[in-house]
Amino acid sequence: MLLIAVAVVLGCAAVTLGQGSNAPYAHLLGSCRSSHGAGTHAQPYVSCVNAAVLQYSYEHPGETATLLHYVAVHGRDGERVVDLRLLSATAHYVGMELSVLPLTLRQGLGDCGDAFKAACMHGFVMERLDRTHAHGSPLIRGLLGYCRAVQGDTDAYANCLHGVGHELWARTRLSLARTLELCDRLPGASGRSACWSGVLMEYSEGNPVKGRHGHRPAGRRPLPCGALAARFQPTCTYAEASYRQYVPGWESPRTTYARCDTAAPAYRFGCMTLVSERLLIARAYEPQLADAACDALRSGKALCHRSVAELYIARRPARPG
Repeated sequence: MLLIAVAVVLGCAAVTLGQGSNAPYAHLLGSCRSSHGAGTHAQPYVSCVNAAVLQYSYEHPGETATLLHYVAVHGRDGERVVDLRLLSATAHYVGMELSVLPLTLRQGLGDCGDAFKAACMHGFVMERLDRTHAHGSPLIRGLLGYCRAVQGDTDAYANCLHGVGHELWARTRLSLARTLELCDRLPGASGRSACWSGVLMEYSEGNPVKGRHGHRPAGRRPLPCGALAARFQPTCTYAEASYRQYVPGWESPRTTYARCDTAAPAYRFGCMTLVSERLLIARAYEPQLADAACDALRSGKALCHRSVAELYIARRPARPG
């Protein structure tokens, strides 16, 4: 259940905004709706929000966490066709933009916040590490030691190590199994799992070149979980469930849930929880999409609905204003 613990760390926390602080974010989303008609043309609306969020967060980095939370909760208000999973990439790019500002690691991760599974934090870390010029063993030592500055902050540390995992796959030329083994040098089971999940996520993007982290969405390439060592199996099983629902279209939610139902019994609930997490993000934390997919299953319905209910109750962000 290691990745489940990491997922809780990465999940969206409740944020309460005052009416005054709502105004610029509400205007940002309202402008995109009025100019692009999200009700019938979701992609232009998402592209507008992407550009507006990037510009606003770069100009007001200290408000990034609040902005991303607001978008995660209100991005579909009145526009039911929009799938907010498409904005996970936006949050990554926001972190990449913040990485060029004179911010420490701790400041950057704090400014990012944890909306969209802390994608901003991951983008910040990956982009910073892409600019390191070491190679071979010095590179690996530098990557594995990069997060020590935030080791005392459990959330920041786990997210930082996830970004490190991305870089271990992107910056080395080792096999997937050997790259995952690099994470074994980290202390603590949760830290190793966070690192493994980053390796697996970068691998799942299927980027054709090495040397820098990629920009393709996760889940493009299936994970070879069955070929990996036993200690990687739980994290890989959960990662595959999450990444196959990272964006709409890789496969149907029912298919992903059904695969979870065929996993080893100890992994089934955790696997379904990672699917449910992505489907709740898709609908601004409303459970209808996930519950409908659970209803369509031939077996495992009760476990599926339980995964949705527990996430919805525990992690639904507050809806300010």
